[in-house]
Amino acid sequence: MLQAALGLVREKVIMPAIYFNNGPDKVKKEIKSEFARLNLSFDSKRFDLAYSKAWEALISFHHELKRIGKKTLENLGEKRAIVVVGRPYSAYDSRTNLNLFYTFSRLGAIAIPQEFLDLDEEEIESDYPNMYWGFGDKILKAAKAINKDHRLFGLYLTSFACGPDSFILHFFNHEMARTNRPYLELELDEHSAGAGVETRLLAFLDVLKNQRNVQVIDKSVNIIPKKTSTPLSERTLYIPKMAEGSRCLAAAFQGVGHKAEVMPTYTKEGLEFAKSATSGKECFPCTVTTGDMFDLINTLKEKQNKVGEEIAFFMPETEGPCRFGQYNRLHRILLDRLGLDQIPILSPSSEDSYRC
Repeated sequence: MLQAALGLVREKVIMPAIYFNNGPDKVKKEIKSEFARLNLSFDSKRFDLAYSKAWEALISFHHELKRIGKKTLENLGEKRAIVVVGRPYSAYDSRTNLNLFYTFSRLGAIAIPQEFLDLDEEEIESDYPNMYWGFGDKILKAAKAINKDHRLFGLYLTSFACGPDSFILHFFNHEMARTNRPYLELELDEHSAGAGVETRLLAFLDVLKNQRNVQVIDKSVNIIPKKTSTPLSERTLYIPKMAEGSRCLAAAFQGVGHKAEVMPTYTKEGLEFAKSATSGKECFPCTVTTGDMFDLINTLKEKQNKVGEEIAFFMPETEGPCRFGQYNRLHRILLDRLGLDQIPILSPSSEDSYRC
């Protein structure tokens, strides 16, 4: 995008694909390859020294953030504080957040970034085992930490039409609901104005002032459904009609002795329910499949079927970055919210080639 916008010449730009999780050797190899492409000299010893110093500086910076955060919470007493969660590149830039932290300070409120919280001990794997977005992982861990301290409340700063946030916001809301804890979702774009943001902040602070029944949880509450009385093999597996191949998949299940059917799709009743249960920011197939599931449940209930014992849903997952990998987690939350936690969702993963 930058090449096209700025008219950059590829032969004059160093463009390594860097993945720090792969370790310094892989990073070094990638950068060295780029230098070779551009006929530039590469000093391995200087690189190793620079990388080592930079890594130490980064670790030291993170430790300092946690130290400041710990001290802030120790000095907080019984005052309340707002934890700003989001992506650092938009949440902490005074231009993109419209001077959010300054405004809080001027209003007499204490606001801290999620990086001030020590999230090393927070665990989300049991509730969100497929959270492949790095920032999503950090945001949900921050939600867990907020729920453990009655003085903390969340402000989720998001950007207009952010794809991952269309799902992470559902999960964040689910976490806050566990402790009956209000939070503010603030969506900003280039048309947002400081005055409008301040009005929202004032309203949020007023809500917090009158909040009395906040709970605290000391451990994770798993959103994976409890064990059902009817095994999966005795249930009818309903498959979403996301393509004509869905019928082939249903036939494959039937061929090995499992009851399976393709769900009716795109019904008026289903879409109406889905639009009421989702935000409208998710990708449309998620909205459609959500509606298909709950319209099917209502149809079966009208026929006196015991849906909690007789059906299961098929909704596979991927390892990202596509949002499809989060569909089943959102569906699980919605089913549980409506008292349908006995209905299992079969979610084979792309990680092992969808083995069931």
